[in-house]
Amino acid sequence: MFQGTSSKSGKKKTDDEAIRVIDLQIANLRESIRILKGQRNGHLPISKFPVEILTKIFLLHQKNATLGYTVQRLVWTGISHVSQQWREIALNFSRLWVHIPFDYPKWATEMIERSWHACPIVRATYDPSVDLSQAKLLTSFLQQHLSRVQVLDIRNTSPQLVAKLFQDIQPTSVPWLSTLRLSIPWRKPGTESTAPFDPLQIVSTRLLDTNSLRRVEAPTTLRWDLKLFSGLTHLSLGDPSDYNSDLPRTQTSQREFLDALRRMQSLQCLNLQGPVLPEAVDGSSLEPVYLQNLQDLIVCDIVSTVGFFLRHVNFPADTRTALGCEHIDPDSQLATFSPVFVLLERLLLERPRALKLHHINVVRFDDWKIFGLKFEGWISSKCPSSLEGYDSNFPSSNPDFTFIMEWDSLADIQYTPNIDDLCAGLLGVFPRDDVVSLSISSHYENDRTLFTLSARKIAQFPALDALFLCDIFSTPFLLELNCGASEEGDDPSTVTYPALRYLDFTTLQIDVPALTTLPMCLETRSERGLGPRKLRVDLRGLGTVNTKATAIALLEEVVEVVWVMDDPDSGESADSSADSDSDVLVY
Repeated sequence: MFQGTSSKSGKKKTDDEAIRVIDLQIANLRESIRILKGQRNGHLPISKFPVEILTKIFLLHQKNATLGYTVQRLVWTGISHVSQQWREIALNFSRLWVHIPFDYPKWATEMIERSWHACPIVRATYDPSVDLSQAKLLTSFLQQHLSRVQVLDIRNTSPQLVAKLFQDIQPTSVPWLSTLRLSIPWRKPGTESTAPFDPLQIVSTRLLDTNSLRRVEAPTTLRWDLKLFSGLTHLSLGDPSDYNSDLPRTQTSQREFLDALRRMQSLQCLNLQGPVLPEAVDGSSLEPVYLQNLQDLIVCDIVSTVGFFLRHVNFPADTRTALGCEHIDPDSQLATFSPVFVLLERLLLERPRALKLHHINVVRFDDWKIFGLKFEGWISSKCPSSLEGYDSNFPSSNPDFTFIMEWDSLADIQYTPNIDDLCAGLLGVFPRDDVVSLSISSHYENDRTLFTLSARKIAQFPALDALFLCDIFSTPFLLELNCGASEEGDDPSTVTYPALRYLDFTTLQIDVPALTTLPMCLETRSERGLGPRKLRVDLRGLGTVNTKATAIALLEEVVEVVWVMDDPDSGESADSSADSDSDVLVY
């Protein structure tokens, strides 16, 4: 009995030993296969790429995979699992791990370690009440690694929380810091307003040796004497979506503001929106500052501070400029803006010939928050190559010059600004001889504003070649066309639209009587050698078929017409040329 038990035990040990030996052989074979696969991979073309090329490919793959700030943005890390060679290169390439994902604490901890020899890029939200672990990790990271950070972007928090974050950090030298961005609203929705507080002030006390700092973005500043405002190339202060907030105005003087700009002579982009410009006037005269490297400028504030900026800050003529006057009193008249208009007129007159504004777009906008007027201008001397689409009216979607006047929309407004008076006043700012094409439109449905003065001003532009009228009342412009059809022998200076070749009435509010009298006006102008030579008219919703047919017949006798009418087959609008064989008018 005991002998049988011993025999079974000995056999089990023998089997276990055999399995162990076989497992070792399998492991050895697997290792041999792995080595052979590695040797095989080493003969593939992709394995012969220099390390410098592979690292560039890794960075490009990472960039493409992280375009959206989503949970999939870490999928690029799979490159470290393709092969042993790629893994070794990736793990030892510190620059690949500089984007620290603080909302993924485990990954963030690993990347902090892997990026040790590089300068991290920090984009994070700090709010302990929402995510305590992320807040603790961010605080710990900045306490230990702030000195090697190159981009510091704190977003979606509050000025008070930013202050709390930096109060726990000792003053630190940041020789590699190039970008500081505080993407935070002044006051979160639903919270009570707080006392004036500037997060840049405490941040500035914690960042030492900021000689490499080139870009600063923040919701506001109460002081312009901060050491951060020195040597910058990009400065953006203010939140364009927060124009109705209770932001306090900066507490420093105009002199301190101008001195800060003098410390930033390398500025290429300057964006100041909201009460970040000083309002107090210095008693002594102020010396203007010239920003010779400025390429893009945005200034939006109340009328008086915009005027102050234009009087004391000079910049190159080719600077892309956007100016806005906000929070205007509803009863403001032309005299309110006259000082600014004078400065704008000087600014545009001083442009050299190659930088003149040839294309102007005027828009009346109105929504539940604000309403106002927007003027855009383009330098390009090229006119639209196609005159049959509104989208091609201008050389590009980015104007070289923009000026906006905004009023707060309030239900209890007792005064309505004279839109036509203000529009005509600003049109007078543009040198008359430079304007080649002009568009005037309204975003306000059924806008019945009479642009009488504006139409008169536009009609006197001697070089105006193309005029686009969209969703506005037509009568003033038709009257000006008729003024140009005066008797022969009249003073040539009274002739309206002397150079007009193309007129677009698409989506214009035009009635049947106006459309039937238009041919007589155009015929008289044609006899005097005046345009337009080509017309585009919208017939949709314009009475009966007979009415449309009559209008078509009358106008086609005088000018080349492109009609916009209902497509009988599809029910959609379609363009129809009066002469299908005629050439499209091209400038």
